[in-house]
Amino acid sequence: MSRPVRIGFVQMAMTDSRTENVRKASSLVADAASQGARVVVLPELFADRYFPQKMEQARYELAEPVGGELTAALREMARANGVTLVGGLYERAREGLLYNTALCIGPDGEVLGRYRKVHIPHGPGYEEKFYFAPGDLGFTVADAPDLRVGLAICWDQWFPETGRALGLGGAELIVFPTAIGDEPTEPGFSSLEAWQTACRAQALFNQTFVAAVNRIGGEEVLTFYGGSFICDPWGRVLVEAGKEEGAFVAGCDLDLIRETRGLFQFYRDRRPETYGPLVGPV
Repeated sequence: MSRPVRIGFVQMAMTDSRTENVRKASSLVADAASQGARVVVLPELFADRYFPQKMEQARYELAEPVGGELTAALREMARANGVTLVGGLYERAREGLLYNTALCIGPDGEVLGRYRKVHIPHGPGYEEKFYFAPGDLGFTVADAPDLRVGLAICWDQWFPETGRALGLGGAELIVFPTAIGDEPTEPGFSSLEAWQTACRAQALFNQTFVAAVNRIGGEEVLTFYGGSFICDPWGRVLVEAGKEEGAFVAGCDLDLIRETRGLFQFYRDRRPETYGPLVGPV
């Protein structure tokens, strides 16, 4: 048997204009749909430049509730192109409680799933703890028309627990909308290869497809290196972007998940009763 589905992503550079970023994203989602994509993933916080590079209280004003203008724009992109769309926003849950949130929206514009980023980084150029509370919804798997989508965001990709939780939750595709580039205190160093390896490992260890989606371009103190890709449950890269903008699509056979799990029985051989130290204090 075969369960083919075409999965796409958008890699783009962001401007200072939210209106322009949304317009560009919408155009590239349409491009992915024209290539047959049934699922499309946008980069992390796609509507703005990556604002957590500096700690400025005024930037809290970028946050808005789910159901606001950005949610409406995402719903329209999904509905107009007949795709399942993963896109994010800076969520104002209530005053003083703000999250980095990903939404999974179905082809009819219905919100199928919401995820609030669990792992929040803090370091030079990535001052996210100033902006985001840790997610409180657990790890979300959304039931989309073509497949089950496990939602995660950026820094989550470095934690093996993320992919395993989503895999156990039934995800067939794990998405990592991302904003990653330079390390300001380490000139000349690039984490690109490590980032791609970590995301491919998430696919391999959890026997799912993975879409890791970055942005590109220089913004304030950071330059984002792109390198977005989709890989299969063996970690094999199916489509990869360089440093260019565009819509990229790969044909994926979901039946490969059953094949890989039949050959390498990771889920059968798990020993959760021995894993207590993993969730204990360091």
